[in-house]
Amino acid sequence: MAFFLAIFYAVIGSIFTAIFAWLYNVFAKIAGGVKFEFEGEKTVLKGEESQASFKYE
Repeated sequence: MAFFLAIFYAVIGSIFTAIFAWLYNVFAKIAGGVKFEFEGEKTVLKGEESQASFKYE
């Protein structure tokens, strides 16, 4: 019995995950999403250059 409940739980979880992912994509398309804009401020970390700052709208 417990085995079948685990399978049932996994199937229902997968279905609802797919539904909510689809809803997220629909609303993100309507709202326009989030835009990230990276600036060129450089920071040296352990001898490597990286982009350390960013802003979002």
